[in-house]
Amino acid sequence: MSSLLCKCGNVIYGTDCPSDSELFVYTEKEIQAAIAYNPDIRWFDFILNRDALRHCKRLWMLRPTEVEYWYCQECKRVYEVDAHTGNFLRLYKRMQDIPKDSEIVDMESM
Repeated sequence: MSSLLCKCGNVIYGTDCPSDSELFVYTEKEIQAAIAYNPDIRWFDFILNRDALRHCKRLWMLRPTEVEYWYCQECKRVYEVDAHTGNFLRLYKRMQDIPKDSEIVDMESM
């Protein structure tokens, strides 16, 4: 996916490198698994979930599907997107931007 249209109307681009919009989120278990596999793993290989020096892939991601996180600099929303299908999985919005009396049911209400 090279771009995403945010609910606020801002277009988020993922083609810049380094990107101001793409976030990398890992669990502690994923980090520990990568370091246990190769204590000298390079940061870039870790981000790509592969170890280029050992010619292997997908060793430490512990998720059912590969996800990407996209950050809108305008409204501060964070989108969790399935990396293979482009489908939205979750949408995160800053708590201070959600009215206290509102009930969030689905992504449309955000």
